[in-house]
Amino acid sequence: FFYNDEEIQRSSMAAMHEIGHILGFNALSMAYFRDPDTGEPLTPRDENGDVPNVEVECTGIAPTTTSMIPLPSEDIIQFQTVRGGIRVATVVTPTVRRVARNMFGCQSLLGAELQSGEGQETFIQPDHAANNELQLSPGECIGDHWQRILFRKDLMNPVMDDVSYSLYISPLTLAYFKDCGW
Repeated sequence: FFYNDEEIQRSSMAAMHEIGHILGFNALSMAYFRDPDTGEPLTPRDENGDVPNVEVECTGIAPTTTSMIPLPSEDIIQFQTVRGGIRVATVVTPTVRRVARNMFGCQSLLGAELQSGEGQETFIQPDHAANNELQLSPGECIGDHWQRILFRKDLMNPVMDDVSYSLYISPLTLAYFKDCGW
């Protein structure tokens, strides 16, 4: 099993995917993006340098839930309703927007969608400040992966089964990392 080439390739792809999350491809990190030219935060911070939690309507099929998360600025993500009523978060940073528009040949495209409703039915962390109501994590609320139906072959889609073995990282995912400003 350990020396099976297919398993080694699958494990390599899974490791690359998880390293992508560690390097900042996750909803929590988006709130901490910086302007690549100036180094200034793209999302306003409080006096301690933290992004304050705000109540957000999470993504997914209606009815959605709300959660208290550090919400990235509208220069990073914007919400929209698509495909008959699904609420999605779309990464709208300049390079991601340009790459997504070129991928689809649509210059009016807002940006690249994140997977919506990742944790719609799964509640992870209790928010003790809100009378012990359970809250979704930022990734569950707005998404930690590219939208699978649009970016099925991308390393950072939520299911690795359709991603063929390669050390190739898509222009879309590289654009995300470029735009994070780190």
